[in-house]
Amino acid sequence: MADLNTMKAIIYTRVSTSSQNTTRQLLELEEACIKKGWEVIFRKSEIISGSTPYASRKVFSKIIMYAEDKKIEVLVVHEVSRLGRNTVDVLKCIQELNAFSVSVYIMNIDLIIKPDRADPSANLIVAVLASLATHEKELMQQRIISGLKASKNKSGRREGSSYSLKNYTKKYPTAVRLLKDGYQILEVVE
Repeated sequence: MADLNTMKAIIYTRVSTSSQNTTRQLLELEEACIKKGWEVIFRKSEIISGSTPYASRKVFSKIIMYAEDKKIEVLVVHEVSRLGRNTVDVLKCIQELNAFSVSVYIMNIDLIIKPDRADPSANLIVAVLASLATHEKELMQQRIISGLKASKNKSGRREGSSYSLKNYTKKYPTAVRLLKDGYQILEVVE
């Protein structure tokens, strides 16, 4: 593996919906790579739910190919939830990259997970943060479902009624707009 100060990096950014963008993530990750002295070889972004397994994502599949072909030495992400919102999947992703001698750098906690040594503390931190991302997603799903049920009980109408939309448009304008645009609840809660 290369010296940590001269590594070939790939920046990976992810958002869940097309109404979001990766600009902020990309700028902050570029700056972090400059500070670390890493050469950014690739920049990859995708719009996909964090609930989608990493192995099922087209862009992330290319990253795995780059790792396998030894074109990169470190994957740089903004936070654990950008890798995914499923604890087991995030840990598998990091293990697979490490198996190809690729380190994983998580910028918001300034943590690098290197393949050449087991770091139980780093593994614990990643597992906890991935679990929190999963928990956050599940809480949002519960709130939306609970809110829709409460609205139905209060109005006596079905969940998609205009009465429900009026109430939720005020409280959750972005979520309502995305649902109207055809996004599924799981995509919106990301």
